[in-house]
Amino acid sequence: MAEKYHLPQEAVLSPTQIEPEKKPLVRCFYHGSSSHKEDWNFVLKVIRQVQNRNSNTWFELIGDHSLYKAARGIPRVQVLHPMPWPDYLAMTSSRTMDIGLAPLMDTRFNQSRSHTKLLDICRQNAVGIYSPRFSFAELIQENNAGLIAENTVDSWVIAIEQLIGMEKQDMLSSANRLIMSIESSSQTLHEAV
Repeated sequence: MAEKYHLPQEAVLSPTQIEPEKKPLVRCFYHGSSSHKEDWNFVLKVIRQVQNRNSNTWFELIGDHSLYKAARGIPRVQVLHPMPWPDYLAMTSSRTMDIGLAPLMDTRFNQSRSHTKLLDICRQNAVGIYSPRFSFAELIQENNAGLIAENTVDSWVIAIEQLIGMEKQDMLSSANRLIMSIESSSQTLHEAV
């Protein structure tokens, strides 16, 4: 290439092995739809700060082209297109992630949200960070089944960095037990009716 572009010999670099990252990669995700625009804006602010402060974090987002454009320029962020439910279920059932985000900004859409984010996060063997507005926030906190973070950028950055630095298996086990307990309570309630 040096000959082709008429570069001096000192411009030629010897091949070198890329040093592997010393810290393990932490895979975080937020999966939303076009109904989550305020949540996307919030998450992008959080991600910018986390990525500026941590070299071993990677984020996966689900969203449309406007989210892709908004996330462009933030390092280590991948935006996937929305997909049909069977495809999403297959994808999330077949892998392991580390940290799932479930912010709920004060929007009309989020006022009717259920516990599905807890299921989506646990299905990927990840631990979650949840908004205090989340339907099971108190149970999650009481059972050490995830972290509850106030809806401020700083609170979410701190929560992500807390999870980065800790062993998460006990919290994941607690989250799975909580899901089983909720399902059991729900079945008992349906049987009583």
